[in-house]
Amino acid sequence: MAEDNYLHDGTVIIAGAVVTYLIGIVHLILSGFFWYTDVLFGSVWVRAANIDIKKIPSDITNSFILELLGRVFKSLIFNLFFKSLYHKTINSALLLALYFFIGFNIPATLSKIAWEQKTQDYLIIQLSEQLICLLVLSCLNTYL
Repeated sequence: MAEDNYLHDGTVIIAGAVVTYLIGIVHLILSGFFWYTDVLFGSVWVRAANIDIKKIPSDITNSFILELLGRVFKSLIFNLFFKSLYHKTINSALLLALYFFIGFNIPATLSKIAWEQKTQDYLIIQLSEQLICLLVLSCLNTYL
């Protein structure tokens, strides 16, 4: 019974969701930084994405802001789905991450390969980072 009260107490749910959301955003930002810089796969990703370094403007503030907004929305939507569906176990949380991954991330990345001439290396780098992020968000939502 105590668990039912916990789930229906809006204050507890909102406070937990905010903490989870903020930690999730920090994780998404850090994973993107490490994944797409030379710390891990930066130069491989640049080649795989067919990016011409010479054409990148010196001020990439707008690009970082757009990327940050995308990651904020990703964390928010995932947390909203998680909380609204009342996932309580790690198994159901990981399954939700897998559904998101298969339903949203894979089609979007395949589209980039089909229409923007991205390579298979791009597919592997992009999708592996996205899957790891979703799995971490699942764990955060389950345990926080």
